[in-house]
Amino acid sequence: MSDDTTFPPELAIPPSTGEEGARLGRLTPPAPLRGRLMRSAGATFGLKVGDAGATFLISVMLARILGVEGFGIYSYAMAWAVLLAIPALFGMETLTVRHVAAFLRLKAWGLLRGYLVRAFQTVTVASVVIALAAGLVAASMAGGTDTQMVAFWLAMLLVPLLALVRLAQATMRGLGHIGLGFVPELAVAPILVILMVGMGVWLRGAAFEPTWAVAMNVLATLAALVAGLLLLWRRLPRALAGVNAAFDTRRWYASALPLLFIGGSQVINRQADIIMLGALQGPAAAGVYTVAARGAGLISFVLFAVTAAVAPRIAALYAAGDLQGIQALATRTSRLILIFSLPLAAAFILFGDMFLIIFGDDFAGGAAALAILSVAQVINGAAGSVGACLTMTGHERDAARGFAVSAVVNVILNAALIPPFGMTGAAVASGTSIVVWNALLVLAAQRRLGIDSTVLGRSPAAARP
Repeated sequence: MSDDTTFPPELAIPPSTGEEGARLGRLTPPAPLRGRLMRSAGATFGLKVGDAGATFLISVMLARILGVEGFGIYSYAMAWAVLLAIPALFGMETLTVRHVAAFLRLKAWGLLRGYLVRAFQTVTVASVVIALAAGLVAASMAGGTDTQMVAFWLAMLLVPLLALVRLAQATMRGLGHIGLGFVPELAVAPILVILMVGMGVWLRGAAFEPTWAVAMNVLATLAALVAGLLLLWRRLPRALAGVNAAFDTRRWYASALPLLFIGGSQVINRQADIIMLGALQGPAAAGVYTVAARGAGLISFVLFAVTAAVAPRIAALYAAGDLQGIQALATRTSRLILIFSLPLAAAFILFGDMFLIIFGDDFAGGAAALAILSVAQVINGAAGSVGACLTMTGHERDAARGFAVSAVVNVILNAALIPPFGMTGAAVASGTSIVVWNALLVLAAQRRLGIDSTVLGRSPAAARP
């Protein structure tokens, strides 16, 4: 992989502020924000809700047919696949949204083509190497039952598939096709899993095993990848066909490394509790806790949808040197996120046991964990899209430090609290890490950009709608 084309270095990343940024911003006036943002966020939210419904149905089906231990084996293997898909992305997911949005606005077609070539090359190689290495390490340790080992090896097939699905998704988001970009992962894959699991349960009945469930996720994700690449191919700018690729691999990798740490830290924060709980207290505890964690994760849907919609917009505003526009956007969206997150959080805190019993009576023991994680998700929503404010403006190193600190806190607290307190201790550890990373990132955004991303932020009067 060599850099074979030179280009003006100011186009390698979005410029920060000042006259040059303002000049570039005037080249292509921004589209009206409110309607476009709401449509993108609404489409993403709808897909996320649909995906949640599908995931909920899949979880209920698998929990009831596999039992607590079988569902724990499935959840444990899938948690490892999700965890390893992050280093497999090599930090390219967020970087792709940022660079594609900036290159598209600046009409830097050679750079856009070169970046996409290098990104897909890097992720393909990294994901295959990581999956093979993880499988060999697991085989050398020879721990667990045969069913657990087979489930783990099957889950490793998911690593490159998930990584490439998300890279194609990030490219679509950078191009402005936000809702459509999420269709493969949030619609195609879950629908296929439901159909295949339903057919498998019908054919196998009580003989249905965790390995079958993991294999069906592999096939569904493969189909999602094919769909995602076809959608992307049809929506790439036509101007790319007539230009030579321009590369700045060294600079791209330098930006990708902090984003890799961010992604890895985020997944550690999301998966460390499940993995450590399974390792310390067995698959049954991991299965119950996984259901509680997924329930609390529903609260963050609005945050997920809004951040997906505003991230490329933040990159474009920063390229134009419009910090006031970013502040107005951050304030409006953080308040929207909190308003829609509070009711569901309150329901889980007060009636969490009723929700968990849907999965089976044995899952009701996760009610306390669900309540603790729900409180943490409310704090997460109140901080707004602070991660996007930093990563879309070139301050990914500050975000990386915040997420890294929270990941360390998460692992240490899980190791200390799981043995005496079980699922409740895991929830306290995970919830604390959520509070830590939001506090650190909010402070970094205020220090670096002068932007308050929280619900308490003040929208500048002069900012454009």
